[in-house]
Amino acid sequence: MRQLTRRSFLISAIATPVALVALPAFAQHRTHEVTIDGMTFSPQELHISPGDSVLFVNNDRAPHLVRMDDGGQTDRLNQGQSDSMTFPSPGTRSYECAIHPSMSGRIFID
Repeated sequence: MRQLTRRSFLISAIATPVALVALPAFAQHRTHEVTIDGMTFSPQELHISPGDSVLFVNNDRAPHLVRMDDGGQTDRLNQGQSDSMTFPSPGTRSYECAIHPSMSGRIFID
């Protein structure tokens, strides 16, 4: 029984620092908010880090649907609704409202 306790202790002693080092990597991801109000996205340009998410919130009376240049899109957002997208890789993503194409914005993932 004594060896099992020692083995458990050693496993815990090794696993704990590894978990503590890995934990901040997961905790660093943030959620940013882009509001839709007055037929505009605000902010129209946003800088985020890889792995971060963007929450699109529709405060307009009109419905909106955010479509990314890579084909991704949110659900149709009626007033008071929101949807989020996660951006895992660095780059620049342009987007527009599929219903109102004059509305556009950019997300810089760096």
